[in-house]
Amino acid sequence: MEARTVITQFEVKDFAGWMEAFERYGAERKAAGLVSSKVYRQADSPTVVFAILEWRSEAAAKAYVEGMAIKAKMMDAGVVGLPQFHFVAEA
Repeated sequence: MEARTVITQFEVKDFAGWMEAFERYGAERKAAGLVSSKVYRQADSPTVVFAILEWRSEAAAKAYVEGMAIKAKMMDAGVVGLPQFHFVAEA
């Protein structure tokens, strides 16, 4: 089964607080079909975050990203504004 990659870009109030929340919901993402994840911060603006999430399938990725639960969790974790979700495929 081909994995599906989602690159998410957003800003946070406090990176350490966001990272704690991200780790807290790890098992839930895994149960929803997450295969792996990596987190990066923008070098010149450490509150800008890029989360690269590899999913079991495109359907699993879309279901998680489009679900209402993720919106509440992101707000709870301190995400500022609207995140950008990019669905990408390996070239």
